[in-house]
Amino acid sequence: MRFNKLKEEIAKKHQVAITDDDPVMLVATICQLFLDESKRLLERMEEEQRERFEQELRKREIKNSRYLATIAALAGIAAGIFLTLIISR
Repeated sequence: MRFNKLKEEIAKKHQVAITDDDPVMLVATICQLFLDESKRLLERMEEEQRERFEQELRKREIKNSRYLATIAALAGIAAGIFLTLIISR
């Protein structure tokens, strides 16, 4: 939050003028630093989680493609057996 905006909000809500050397500005600065650091940590955690999710998704896509290849092979075998049975009759 911009400090001028903070001063305006305090003046509007509490009818109190805040100066740059008011102790509440120290608290506001500490809070802003805490929020900035929290935001950086959350963004890093989000990126790490996104990477884990994408890795898991790639693993599952590979696994699914193997299943599809197996199903296609089995379908081919079943079709071959079916044709063999029909032709041999």
